[in-house]
Amino acid sequence: METTTTLDRVAEIEAIYQDLEYRRLDALYRGDREAYASLFANDGYLQESMVLFDLVVFIVPPPPGTTSVVEILADTGDCVAMETKSDLAGIVEGLASESNLIVTLERNGGDWGISFVGGWMCDGTHPFSS
Repeated sequence: METTTTLDRVAEIEAIYQDLEYRRLDALYRGDREAYASLFANDGYLQESMVLFDLVVFIVPPPPGTTSVVEILADTGDCVAMETKSDLAGIVEGLASESNLIVTLERNGGDWGISFVGGWMCDGTHPFSS
């Protein structure tokens, strides 16, 4: 029987998040709306996030590894909320320091996607549910 340690799970979550965030930044950099849209777990948050699509201005292409997970706040297996740290200074115009955000990921059809940024932690009704 295979067991998963807490450290294994944290590493797994961090890898999922870093992959999604790098792909999100890369899609923004390339102006690829289809690739960007494919990263979200729900249409409500995707629509909210599309507002940023044409506003973000890159100084240089985004490198991998600009984000990390500080702490896992909730993990239900299909929903993960975490405090994250990003350092996009020198990469995105107007950002001069690192920032911490609460990011929530959910499974959508088996794949992980970005579900919400800003405080919802897999508890109760999703902020963009109808």
